[in-house]
Amino acid sequence: MYAALVGNLLGCVLTRACIPSQTKPKSGGLSPTHGTSKPKSVFNVNEIVRLMKFPGVMPVFTIKVISGLPTGFFMVMFAVISFNSFDLGAAEAGYVMSYCGVLQMVVQGVLTRWLTSHYTDGTLLLWSVMMASATGIAMALMTSIFHFCIIAPPLVFALGTLGIITDSILTKAVPPSDTG
Repeated sequence: MYAALVGNLLGCVLTRACIPSQTKPKSGGLSPTHGTSKPKSVFNVNEIVRLMKFPGVMPVFTIKVISGLPTGFFMVMFAVISFNSFDLGAAEAGYVMSYCGVLQMVVQGVLTRWLTSHYTDGTLLLWSVMMASATGIAMALMTSIFHFCIIAPPLVFALGTLGIITDSILTKAVPPSDTG
């Protein structure tokens, strides 16, 4: 849990230091040499390296990975944590995960749309990383499943918003032919 805290705090610092306020160049259009029309493999290392060289892609991608790893580890280990630390059975752990799933649907289906229409991507990214850091601290201090259920809404909000906003920034940072 402390590793999650440190990872999220590092993500917060990287967000503040590395994310530019303007992710697209102000010039009118992109030259045709930026993208190609042939299909590309997802696991083509040369293509990934080429995409990382676009302005603004590497810092955002780094933040996405560093911020996501600690929480990803927690989610992967949640079944073990729920059995060992919270004495939950399989059914109860399933209920808790369903609760998180419903929260995620609300955040991604309703809340994120409203927030993106009122705030910039940079502001939402900063706030989501800061909230993820705060929930990392809270997770390090939690002692019961009740505490986790209280921590879950801001955690799901932070992670859902972080994922959507970083994907949005990355999509805007590359030519349309390289989107996806």
